[in-house]
Amino acid sequence: MVAENVSAGQNVDEYKPTTNERKLIEALCNPENRKLNVTELCKVVGISREAYYRMFRKPQFVEYYKRVQFEAVKQSAAKVLAATIEYAINEPKCHQDRKMILEMAGLYTEKVKQEITGEGVGPIGVTVIFSDKMQPPGDA
Repeated sequence: MVAENVSAGQNVDEYKPTTNERKLIEALCNPENRKLNVTELCKVVGISREAYYRMFRKPQFVEYYKRVQFEAVKQSAAKVLAATIEYAINEPKCHQDRKMILEMAGLYTEKVKQEITGEGVGPIGVTVIFSDKMQPPGDA
């Protein structure tokens, strides 16, 4: 299938990558190519370095590539989370995985104590403004 080229004002959701752009994205998403440099990657895809850099100068292609990468990560997230939970259950001495899961669920926020001093090394008044996502304890 031959993809059409993108006009300058085209929306990224409508972007249709060219055959070589699709090949490049496939190669970049392949874990076996993770350690290849640009020249080696171009050989795998069958394009020149110039073509590679020309593709990445196109904002629509870059956004399309980012979306493809994000979707690939999102599809793997459930497996990674399941493995993390299994490890947390089987390795009770390790706590970083549990901390990460609780942070992701919004059930844990690391407490930070910060002292601010002014002239003469005395305390100064500070006003804290909370965003919609961050509320003081008891205001939930």
